[in-house]
Amino acid sequence: MTTTLARPAVRPAVHAARRLLRTLLKPTAWFWGILLAAVVVITAILGAAGVTRLSVVSFGRQAGIWFPFSLCVFIATTYVRVHIAAGMTRRTFVRAALAVALVVAVANAVLMSTLLLVERMVHGWLGWGWVLQDAALDPSGGSWPTMLLDYGITYVVADLCGLLVGIVYYALGAAKGSMAGVWWATALLPFAVAPIFLVLGLIAGVRGPWPDRLTAYLLPPVGSVVALALAMAVVVALVFVLVARRTAVARPAR
Repeated sequence: MTTTLARPAVRPAVHAARRLLRTLLKPTAWFWGILLAAVVVITAILGAAGVTRLSVVSFGRQAGIWFPFSLCVFIATTYVRVHIAAGMTRRTFVRAALAVALVVAVANAVLMSTLLLVERMVHGWLGWGWVLQDAALDPSGGSWPTMLLDYGITYVVADLCGLLVGIVYYALGAAKGSMAGVWWATALLPFAVAPIFLVLGLIAGVRGPWPDRLTAYLLPPVGSVVALALAMAVVVALVFVLVARRTAVARPAR
């Protein structure tokens, strides 16, 4: 008598998340390769010109926001239909999309904060100064955990906003084939991306006077910014879930 041990089935959400991650892996790798090459070339040019105090990496914050944001828009507008056509549920798609957005955001934050640390070390070895040109929770750039937290909350909110923008465009326009729906989605765009600019504004103002006055008896400035950013991330994620779960998926034409 033989006994066959069956391999445990992979949960649909995990399977979907793996597929989405594989889809994003190549463009993300290209993004970081191009960014690293640009940093090396620009640093060399500035060094030859005698400009040795600038942090070139810090200028990549905006690229690190909007490129993954666009990838998340692509996921929400494209893969919801693919997943439903493959027999999966909206709930599965929502869970996979949220998981992938968070993983990508954290991975990008780790890479960005680590690259900043490496740049600072290289400047030190060369006898150069190093000044962080970007508004940050820690303007000195001396704390890797703080930099990770800084970029982490920014990228998480940005990726979730990308999912929200994508699903709103799909729900109002693509799924119904309605140009009027596309215009409505465009009209709602400022609200969908507003959390990104709010987080950037909070980070920029963390060393100013108003965070201290606003939260003197609640949390320290950095803690208040992180708490507000996470609250916005939760709200954006919940809105994405609500819209995605109620979105009618267009059937392929026969």
